[in-house]
Amino acid sequence: MQKILFKSDYISSIGNGNKYGKVIYQIKNLPDNDIWRFKIFSVKPGFYLSYILNRPGETAEVFFETCHSPVEFSYCLAGKNNIRIWGLKNKGVYEFQSRPGINVVSSLSNTHGNMNYSFNGSTLGVGLLVDPQLLLSYLDSELNKIPKSLKAFLEGRRMRFIQPSEMTPAIHMAVSQIINSPYTGNVGKLFLESKAIELLALQIEALTSHAVANQKRKLQKKDIDAIYAARDILINNMHAPPSLVSLARLAGTNEFKLKIGFKQVFNMTAFGFLRDHKMKQACKMMEKGGMNVSEVAWEIGYSNVSHFIKAYRHKFGVNPGVFLKKIRHGGQVARGR
Repeated sequence: MQKILFKSDYISSIGNGNKYGKVIYQIKNLPDNDIWRFKIFSVKPGFYLSYILNRPGETAEVFFETCHSPVEFSYCLAGKNNIRIWGLKNKGVYEFQSRPGINVVSSLSNTHGNMNYSFNGSTLGVGLLVDPQLLLSYLDSELNKIPKSLKAFLEGRRMRFIQPSEMTPAIHMAVSQIINSPYTGNVGKLFLESKAIELLALQIEALTSHAVANQKRKLQKKDIDAIYAARDILINNMHAPPSLVSLARLAGTNEFKLKIGFKQVFNMTAFGFLRDHKMKQACKMMEKGGMNVSEVAWEIGYSNVSHFIKAYRHKFGVNPGVFLKKIRHGGQVARGR
């Protein structure tokens, strides 16, 4: 059995005027192969996305040690493992089993423990690590609606906590999309950034749902104006769209309201809106004639033609080449969505 050592810390002040912290971690004995994958990357200051992949047939025991910790939201898509934590309570050990569909909210400063991965299936997991001050800025007036353990931690009345629960269907879908991202390069980074923000918004919504069940968040006029401003920025910069952080700042809002607003106003994420707009522009270009598929792809900001073809087929249910051929021969092609 592979024995993997994982140490992590969260430096609350990293200077340079940045009020949010930074994740520091160290891994020992992680196999250098395609069976085990573990990665943490920064979405923005104070906000990190992580994932773990363990393919079938590999058994391991992970020993972890945490010094300081931000708020962590973890999601299990596949696999079962037993988790034991020392230091969470004054005495004894805290034990629970992670399984598919489990959503854990925690902050485990000054704890250590182990996780056993010993089964024949795969492990798939995603995590969000969020600076407490950043999370507070997103919660805003929702603070009194979140679970008491998390509220006590954010207010400095509690040092550590853990709260397992079930994933909502929307959270499960967002986590699956992160694991199965079809994009690479800069587009891939934008996609993951968008999904990380969406996942955090869904998580906050789930945490507060017991107090606001079936109640739709009402947007103020200034929020709606900011969403339309963000839309125009995306349309005017579709070849080189800004990051969500920059888009929110340019539109005069924050990432959380940007995500909520796009869902309510356009019934899709900002990334989804941009992709949808590109596909509609591509369709118009081909209807006008004079351009082939590669030229259209390049014109709307796709450097990889195969990615454009896949996105177009997903949107309209037909390959762009087939659509273009029909147009040139005077035919019509039914377009969906």
